[in-house]
Amino acid sequence: MTIHFFDNDGSPPNAQLLHDIIFMSSFVDEMLVTAIDSFESLDLEKAARVIRQDEELDDEFRSALRRLSTFLMEDARNVGHVVDIVLGLRALERIGGQAKNIAGYMVFLVKGVDVRHENLERVMREIVSGK
Repeated sequence: MTIHFFDNDGSPPNAQLLHDIIFMSSFVDEMLVTAIDSFESLDLEKAARVIRQDEELDDEFRSALRRLSTFLMEDARNVGHVVDIVLGLRALERIGGQAKNIAGYMVFLVKGVDVRHENLERVMREIVSGK
């Protein structure tokens, strides 16, 4: 994506457009590292943190889309960059979802309870109960 942005004939995207993708990439990186670490050490607290962070990531994704749509309304010439950034943000959001899945599988491994399609409160009760 970076090569696409900066190694083509058009102008590179505005730094303001790239802010959300930079923030979300570091957030997702932290989620993925924590999820793998929780799996490696069978740490339920780290798994719970990743599951909670997925909701934060979803909120951030929606906020980023709102900011991008506002930016697009102000200057429609950036439509190509905005579409590319939205696709990148969606990919990052999906990676965060996969990190959440790793955490959910880890909870199943330790507790024997499938929490993948449960709400956050039920997941937290399962993690805390019988520890």
